[in-house]
Amino acid sequence: MNIIFLSSVMDDTDFNSHSNLLEVKPNPSNQNFYSKLVFSLGEFNNVSVLSLRPLAKGSLKNLAIDESVNLRNNIHYYYPRSSSSKCYKLFKEKKNILSIFDRIVENEKYDSFVIIVDTLRRQLLECAHLIAKKYKAKLIGMVTDNPLNLTGVRKGYAKGMIKKAHALDAYLSLSESLNEIYNPNGKPHYAFSGLVEDPKTSFKPQVDDYFFFGGALYDRYGVKTLIDSFHNSTNKHKLVIAGHGPLASYARRISRIDERIVFVDRLKKEEMYGYEKNAIANINPRPFDKTLDNESVPSKLLEYFASGKPTVSTIHSKLYKEFENSATWLKETTLLDFFNSFDSMNYNDLLSKAKDAHKKVFELYSLDVQGKAITDFIEKL
Repeated sequence: MNIIFLSSVMDDTDFNSHSNLLEVKPNPSNQNFYSKLVFSLGEFNNVSVLSLRPLAKGSLKNLAIDESVNLRNNIHYYYPRSSSSKCYKLFKEKKNILSIFDRIVENEKYDSFVIIVDTLRRQLLECAHLIAKKYKAKLIGMVTDNPLNLTGVRKGYAKGMIKKAHALDAYLSLSESLNEIYNPNGKPHYAFSGLVEDPKTSFKPQVDDYFFFGGALYDRYGVKTLIDSFHNSTNKHKLVIAGHGPLASYARRISRIDERIVFVDRLKKEEMYGYEKNAIANINPRPFDKTLDNESVPSKLLEYFASGKPTVSTIHSKLYKEFENSATWLKETTLLDFFNSFDSMNYNDLLSKAKDAHKKVFELYSLDVQGKAITDFIEKL
């Protein structure tokens, strides 16, 4: 089957090079998920990716990146020209996207194909409707989040994005609740909690004997509680914090007065995997919130399970049901209590849970398992 994917995802090497050009770095979580999804689909299909490369607000004003093509076996990346110019975005970007799409069909000699579009990319979503009508192709939305939950997105704009996605033919979604938001008419859908890949890496952190957290540094995700709990604990190990966001300066400041806390800023994917695989435990501190619990899966939690090292986490309802006995869940215990009592725990029991989590997460969410399931769903359309 032939799939044309409209997203901001790039080849991982290209993403790193692209990020180095920007003053404001793009959020790597979107790249990491979609990169895995592209490879997952590529195990069973021909995949061409039309990538509208991310330019975060505040990026270099005059940055303009010419279009290019990157070919990797049966996965082909096409990059339309990307610019931070408002004039380009208003009057030229859509035309360029449509032109590149026509080139993909011609270059790849596709007689038929399905289109998958990132529903959080409004410009791509608008183009996808035009393209699907022109080529009479099935149009499938990939739903990863509710834009109403995203920081800095206006309510009216978010509702408009969701409304534009109501007319798609089918949906891939990271939760049933997200599907209900985007798919009120009950069209075909397939829901899955995420994807994991084998975290192969040769990266070795220059720190030992540490707990690890890596991700978006926001108070709403429990990061300040994590830092403060460790800072106020009697734990003799270290805590490594990696990521980007509003709490980066706070983490950096605390690390200067508490030698047990290490702040390492934003990491490349292979570096992140290295820290996760060498930690004494990986920690997900996101506090329980009913809306987030229904509409947002903590992808880091699956990544931690894949690392093979113990995972400590607050409750996420669906993942708790699937991995109840495979992690240390903070149901009534606080992070401070956990850190203070850690050395009295049986670490071999934690390792046994980690081994079980590693086995189970690949059985449920590996690239080949989910790639096959998604491909079967699309073929039935």
